[in-house]
Amino acid sequence: MRQIVFFLLLQCFSLPGWSVSSLPDVGQSYFYDPENTLTIDAIDTAAFTPYVGGLNLGFKSGSLWVRLLITPVEMQSSESVIKNYTGNPFIIRCGPHYLDEINLYEKSEGKWTHTIAGDLYRNPITKCVDDFHCFAVQESAQQSQVVYLKIKSTGLLNLDAEVVRLDSVIFRSIKRVRKISVSLTIACALLVLGMIFFFTYRSKLLKIFCLLQVSIILFICSKAGIFAHLLPDFPLDVIDKFGHITFILRVYLQANLCREFFAQYQVTKVFKRLVVFVSIACGFTILPVLLGYTNLGYIIITLLFLTIPLIQIYGVLTTPDIPKTFRAILLIASPFFFIMVATGWLVGTGLIPSVLNLFEIRGLADARINGVFTSLFLFWLILAEQNIREKAKSQDIIKLRLDAAEAQANEEKLIDRNMMIDMLTHELKNPLATIKFALTSVKRNFSSDSASLQRFKHIDLCVERMNKLIEHVARSSKFDRASELNPSEIIAAAPLIHDLIEEYAESWRFTLNIEEGISFMANREILTIILENIINNSYKYADTLSSINISVTSSSEIIRDEECKGNSIFISVSNMAGVLGVPDESRLFERYYRHSHAQSVSGLGIGLSLVKAAAKKIGATVHYRHVDGRVTFTVRMPN
Repeated sequence: MRQIVFFLLLQCFSLPGWSVSSLPDVGQSYFYDPENTLTIDAIDTAAFTPYVGGLNLGFKSGSLWVRLLITPVEMQSSESVIKNYTGNPFIIRCGPHYLDEINLYEKSEGKWTHTIAGDLYRNPITKCVDDFHCFAVQESAQQSQVVYLKIKSTGLLNLDAEVVRLDSVIFRSIKRVRKISVSLTIACALLVLGMIFFFTYRSKLLKIFCLLQVSIILFICSKAGIFAHLLPDFPLDVIDKFGHITFILRVYLQANLCREFFAQYQVTKVFKRLVVFVSIACGFTILPVLLGYTNLGYIIITLLFLTIPLIQIYGVLTTPDIPKTFRAILLIASPFFFIMVATGWLVGTGLIPSVLNLFEIRGLADARINGVFTSLFLFWLILAEQNIREKAKSQDIIKLRLDAAEAQANEEKLIDRNMMIDMLTHELKNPLATIKFALTSVKRNFSSDSASLQRFKHIDLCVERMNKLIEHVARSSKFDRASELNPSEIIAAAPLIHDLIEEYAESWRFTLNIEEGISFMANREILTIILENIINNSYKYADTLSSINISVTSSSEIIRDEECKGNSIFISVSNMAGVLGVPDESRLFERYYRHSHAQSVSGLGIGLSLVKAAAKKIGATVHYRHVDGRVTFTVRMPN
């Protein structure tokens, strides 16, 4: 924090050019010791390799020796040439901060002196104003001097080392502090904006984005040494591992962000499995980090990190309903991000020359890798996606409102229809009762006239038929509107069946098979309607010479479900089909349906639909079977 404050104060003042000392001439070379066996006394015999600029060696587990040959030069000013003055020592700036161990060796009076620093060591003397490590080296009377650095670290072994004058350190640190402060400011600003939008829309997409920004902030603070500065008593090895784990968390959240972004589209199963694989693999990557195999964990998480833009490209190409705007943006941004990261990692591992890296990514803490600039793009993309979702939600709400208005209009029509049915059934039953009473009186006066009596009988049958039709319509309307039933009661099966078949003139046609002592537990009115209509249907359409079989048992040959045994009562009514044939099985229980051959028989096609509705009210089921000309209706009643 003090570095950021110092940087902000410096922005208020101009920097005079004469205050910056000239840089010394530094020759750089390195030697990699994979076995970590060389000591400072034997290092002179090693074959060092010269290099210029930053050093990228990839994932190395041994020791890296760096030799710096420092040659002082004269300072330049606008007036004259001034010799270097004493008391202005050289400062070696070495970074990045997350290098685990940095050993500085310099000769003093013929002996090697040793200074150690790194993110696993607390040494305020070697701390620069920024996150780099600084070592003071005294100048020796304009003579060249050799300084060695021995470095050990986990992850990508990248080194930035420079030699400057003491009075120039602060100006070298400004760029570094600015970079860290800008990254943190952008990340925190995006987090705040994401939280504002999240509490507004409550979107899972924004929730994952906010968690992603938290992981980025934690990663920057860990890798830049901010946690080590703010928590001086906290174990440094824990802070070091925490930095590795936050990067794994970042990759995991980015994979889930990709999954959630495509969630509302018709993605393929392969895409879903790839995202799940990356998420699970991120979880397992934590284990090698915790067990001390950090480089292995970094290699795995790097490959997974590179896989995410490829999965995004695959998702865009295989998702048909993704908007064209997002398709174009992702097809441009995802390959660009992949190329940027891939070439940066190749340079960081030393597999390709740094001149081929247009983006020059320097390790995991690079501003482009840590996600700040990527998050800016993601935030814009998420806002656009959220806007589309809000529009879709608004359209759904409008559709629901229209559906609700239509449903209300239909309900009003239904109420009017039911009122009309109630009125008609009431108004028709009264005239029919009057007609029936009048027929009885008239028949007494024509008791001796057989022809007249036959006509009166025909009229009586028509009135009775009309009365039954009116009762059917009234019952059907009643079941449609009924929400509560009368209490169930125990009903003996045999008496009920006998009462129903006694109404028929040819009651001798019925053959009964009722299990002894069997009873129903049901609403009497509804059960009567079910049995009455099934029996009447068989009586009307059965072959006139065949019997009608009625059975009430606790088992059924038609329904063999194991769950029904001992828990149900089965009522079966069967008969041989008559001359009118059999109905269409797919439309059998459809209201007002009547077979074309059955038009000569009285009825409206309400009976079986009424049976279906009544059975549903009491939890019963109705089954139909036609085998070898025999038609069977079976009702399964819950016991």
